[in-house]
Amino acid sequence: MSEEEKRLQEKIESGVFSDSPDERVYQQVFNSLEKEPVYTLPRNFASSVVRKIELQQSRSLKREYFWLVAGIIVLLVVMIIATALTGFVPSAGFLSKISGYKGVFLFGTIFIFLLNWIDKKFIRTKQTTL
Repeated sequence: MSEEEKRLQEKIESGVFSDSPDERVYQQVFNSLEKEPVYTLPRNFASSVVRKIELQQSRSLKREYFWLVAGIIVLLVVMIIATALTGFVPSAGFLSKISGYKGVFLFGTIFIFLLNWIDKKFIRTKQTTL
């Protein structure tokens, strides 16, 4: 804001008026800015905004599911083609080497399920109540 604008604003705020065209215009703008705008929203404004948001979210959700399904289908097709071209034969031979570690495998599986249960029962319930 320049010095002249500051001087004009101080004069207008203090109530000192003159016949300068610049000061009259500035006074009109200043008076207009002090007034509250007169407008009202339609009665159903909030519901129409919510409806538009829900419509947009449902469209984007449908689009996301479409791309998810399309990606899965493309992945399966590419896996089938790669398997057919390379002659891949699945084998579970690696499981014979870990047969001596049945206890560790069983403990790990039970421990993971226990941690999952604790998380759902105690930790996540506290996060949703905050």
